[in-house]
Amino acid sequence: MLRVIAISLRKPSGNSNTTGGEGAETTDVYVIYLRDGAGVPRFLVLDRNSEGLRCKESDDGRTFSKETVLPESALPDYRLWVHHHYRGWTFNHEGMPSFFRHYLTRYPFFRLFVDRRIQSRFNRQLLTRMDRFKVLEHFRLETTKDNRFSASAIDLMTEFYTARWVHRPDQDELQNYYDLLLEALCESQDLQVVDKTSRYRMRPKAINTISDFALEERRHAENRNIQIAIVGLTIILLIVGAAQAVAAIWEAFFKAAT
Repeated sequence: MLRVIAISLRKPSGNSNTTGGEGAETTDVYVIYLRDGAGVPRFLVLDRNSEGLRCKESDDGRTFSKETVLPESALPDYRLWVHHHYRGWTFNHEGMPSFFRHYLTRYPFFRLFVDRRIQSRFNRQLLTRMDRFKVLEHFRLETTKDNRFSASAIDLMTEFYTARWVHRPDQDELQNYYDLLLEALCESQDLQVVDKTSRYRMRPKAINTISDFALEERRHAENRNIQIAIVGLTIILLIVGAAQAVAAIWEAFFKAAT
């Protein structure tokens, strides 16, 4: 355990655990906790000196305010819990095996490298924006499962595109589109605002809207099939007519030759 603590303290420790904002892209810090037998964090390790570990103590496992020195001989009574804040990501280690596995293989670096390659490809993709009826159908399906279902524009984008949409260059444009779409569905009384928030819930009228759209789509599909059948029949008649014309020409040619 002391080996893990010593390695962790080589980097800034304590409360400097930036995971967002301007400093997130350069963050590389460890936050070291010592948990008791019940799993409650009791000490936040700040430094190590000749007397032991300089820590901040907590009574509730959440607020660490009282500074104290914990003798190294008391370490067997506690379990290690290390948070590695690395460039906006957080890797948690409950115990030494997980810590050393990540430390020796440089797992955070390679994990971030792969993720950024995936994100880069995702950012180059052209995202299909769902129309109002597909959004309504999503509300219908989810409301059937839970009649208290509600969603915001952020919920919809995360459902349709995964959380990677947040890091796209056009994220603001994408969110504005779904904000406007939800407002339009609210204006048409297919959705309603939930308690003056940015969340929306389906209204019964949406069922009729979806049914009318499905009926219109079915009619459109039938008309398209009829038109395709007419075009196909016309082509067949043209082929038959051309075959008959070729046969007549050959017949006339052979008669003239004889």
